[in-house]
Amino acid sequence: MGRTYSSLWRWLVKSMSTQSGSVAGLGKARVESLTDGIFGAVMTILGLSLTIPYITGQPIQPLPDRDSILVGVLVYALSFVTVAVFWVGHHIAFYYVRRTDRTLIWLNNLLLLFVGLLPLTTALLGHHEIQQLTIAAYGFNLLAVQLSLYGSYWYATVHHHLGPRRPSWN
Repeated sequence: MGRTYSSLWRWLVKSMSTQSGSVAGLGKARVESLTDGIFGAVMTILGLSLTIPYITGQPIQPLPDRDSILVGVLVYALSFVTVAVFWVGHHIAFYYVRRTDRTLIWLNNLLLLFVGLLPLTTALLGHHEIQQLTIAAYGFNLLAVQLSLYGSYWYATVHHHLGPRRPSWN
């Protein structure tokens, strides 16, 4: 059993090792397409955390638990805008990337893993808004997304994956 894990580990490390040039079949466009799809799915799934209260057919009835509904909508809006900002950041970063390699692809997959967790931490925050654990989980999730996005761009910069278009910092 230990030998199987050792072989699997060697294969994984080898598959993640850098090579010169792009990975066959996994060019920049494929990475961007997968990323756009995941970001779009996450932005859609965020809306599923909103709950609609049951209202009877009475002519005059106050909306039940207005504060809870408002908190849910605000948490959804905050998360939607945050995911949109991360998507724009990824789009801008990959504008300058001219080629990918296995490591950059896996770093991007790590980013997508943390982005995919955002609907869960958003739902937790929307349903248990004041609890420290849910706030910490949401904050750590956002931090993990930001660090993995930064790590991907740092890797692309250090390993000369950027094209002739250099970022203008003016």
